[in-house]
Formats: sequence, C-alpha cells, structure tokens
Amino acid sequence: MTDKRYNKGFTLIELIIALIVTSIIATAVVTLAYALDTANEFTEDNCRTQVQIRFASLRISDLIRRSRLVCYASGGDLAVWEADYNNDGQINISELVYIECGPPPGSLLRFCEFPSSDNTAINPSSIGSFASNWWSTYSSSVNYTTLVPQCSNVQF
Repeated sequence: MTDKRYNKGFTLIELIIALIVTSIIATAVVTLAYALDTANEFTEDNCRTQVQIRFASLRISDLIRRSRLVCYASGGDLAVWEADYNNDGQINISELVYIECGPPPGSLLRFCEFPSSDNTAINPSSIGSFASNWWSTYSSSVNYTTLVPQCSNVQF
C-alpha cells in the first residue's frame, strides 16, 4: 500500500536539479551584469579621454593660429608669444603661453601662463625649457591649465 501524503511533493532529486538549473541561470545573469558594467566604464573613460584630446587640440590650434611667434620648441614643449597686448612690439612675460608636456616628459599636457604687471621685454633666446625656471626672473607665479591629464608620449 502506498502512502498518499508523499505523492504531492517534490523528490530530493527534483529539488537538486531545480537548484542546479537556478544556480546556472543566476551565475549567467551576474556574469552578464558584470561584463556590461565593465564595458560601460571602459566606454565612459574612452569618451572622456577623447573629449579631453579634442579640447586640447582645439585650444592649441587656436593659440598657435592667433599667436605672433613660437619662441621656443624642444622636447615637445612650446613657448608661444600669444599677442602683443600692450602694443610695445616686444615680448613680455604676461604675453607668453608655455605648453608643457610633462614632467616627466609626455605624461601630461598643460598651459603655463605667467601673470605679471612687469612689462620688461624678454629676449627670445633667453626662453628655455620650463624645468630650467627661466621665467622666474620675470614672474613670481605660474597659472597652470591642465588640458590632458595622465597621458603618455605627447609630442608636437
């Protein structure tokens, strides 16, 4: 004679199989969610980098287009006489913009501007690498505008 109360439930084998199938499906869903999240982060980083590079190239091309003279170019750094704002026909420290690709070389791209009320003329041959602090004789401070942080191998 069979007991009727055990005919309505699941057997142990059926429960184990259901648990295994549910585990496989849950693992697949979690793996897919992780992969989508990682791809989304990579896409956002890539877009951010492209925007920074586009912005930097527009700023640099606009600066060079409007400039009067490229005073120094070496190792990826540029010193540009932006404009003759005081109309004296001479290069003053406040009229220079230095485009620096470091330190260390090629690791970032930034503008260095020198706010100063001193209108002392600068001889273009005295302009050197930014690291040599040639500018400190003309200005006591530097304003940095980072265009592309954390880049590598920047060259002009």
